[in-house]
Amino acid sequence: MNAQLTWYAARAAGIVAWSLAAGSVVWGLALSTHALGRKPRPAWLFDLHRFLGGMALMFTGVHVLAILFDTYVTSGWSKRWSRSPGPGIPWRWPGGSPPSTCFWRWS
Repeated sequence: MNAQLTWYAARAAGIVAWSLAAGSVVWGLALSTHALGRKPRPAWLFDLHRFLGGMALMFTGVHVLAILFDTYVTSGWSKRWSRSPGPGIPWRWPGGSPPSTCFWRWS
């Protein structure tokens, strides 16, 4: 098995998750602002919005799991969940790895 497989899977899942989330937001805004018309909407239009959101969550999970099990970029478990890249390393964007940046922004 290729050592870069999880690296590629993480990046691909992240891009797909972001695209699905953006599509779900745009579709939801189109439904709520009546951009598709004022007549009663069929249920499948709302179901499509929920499906896009659910798939975005699933691909986000795949993205996070692939990053956790990635061995191609060696950064260690503590650096993936901490606020900084490590002692003596100055802070710079993206801050080591995407999970550390993501959780730093949440805290």
